Amino acid sequence: MKTRRVQLCWMPPSIGFLKFNVVEAVKGDGQVHDSNLAELIAIKTTLEVFVKIDWKGKTPLIIESDSLNVISSVMNANARPWVY
Repeated sequence: MKTRRVQLCWMPPSIGFLKFNVVEAVKGDGQVHDSNLAELIAIKTTLEVFVKIDWKGKTPLIIESDSLNVISSVMNANARPWVY
């Protein structure tokens, strides 16, 4: 199966929103070992920090990812090919 890369321009969030982009998230050594796992960890960390600093319910949060696998697994537990 061929994958197709689509170049998209980043757009800032609307006023009052916070946007977190996890596109091509990497581990501390700068290498992508498992890009899906790295992006899931980045999303999990973002949500933990967002809740810990008490912004939940106060500031709308937008999380962007370029991985359909990651978005599907976050939105639908049945679409998770791995357990984290």
